[in-house]
Amino acid sequence: MFKSNANLKWNQENLLYKTVEELEKATSQTLKLSIMLEKNIPSRSGLGGGSSNAATLLKYLGGALKLPFEEIKQIALKLGSDVPFFLKGGSAIGKGRGELIESPGNLSGYHVKLYFPDSTVSTAEAYRLFDKSGISYQNDSNAYEEVIKLWKAFKNHDYETIRKLSRNDFEDVVFIHKPQIFNLFRSLMSNKSIVKRMTGSGSAIYELYSEHIEDSYEFVEGVD
Repeated sequence: MFKSNANLKWNQENLLYKTVEELEKATSQTLKLSIMLEKNIPSRSGLGGGSSNAATLLKYLGGALKLPFEEIKQIALKLGSDVPFFLKGGSAIGKGRGELIESPGNLSGYHVKLYFPDSTVSTAEAYRLFDKSGISYQNDSNAYEEVIKLWKAFKNHDYETIRKLSRNDFEDVVFIHKPQIFNLFRSLMSNKSIVKRMTGSGSAIYELYSEHIEDSYEFVEGVD
């Protein structure tokens, strides 16, 4: 049985369905489950809501079925590139297609404010737009070194370097095809934030602060 506060069907488009399916293949068992999903992270926001749900279910059921962690990780890879990250969480650097995880150490002392526009973009759509654009950063040989520098800047609270090195390649195409998201990004003019970026493949926008922010998220409609 599957129930959710979101409009999700129990089929191949549901990552929890795929998680159960892959576990059944791995264990040659038919799992009889009752799942209630309460989604608090908006869909298509680029915050890994679906992937974190899948990782949580996979970790719990994998443990209950006494599967080795390496096997659980391999199943996670089949579900999505960022699912392995959510098996552990924390501050991490992803290499390859995101599945090779390094954990240099967690970061603290920062606060984030999220903005959710009424225009959204799915991960699949964002990748299609990116592929059609012809933009490619795959040969950027300095990318890993820049990420290490960025992590060190976060660790040392070096805000100028954070501003300099922070980037999201999806912004180049999503902002063109989703003007409401770009208009929201452009409208944020806080002098107190360290940096602002789009989250993942979109559509949410975040502002990073070094101090506590009273309202941590905001839904924005009709940004011109």
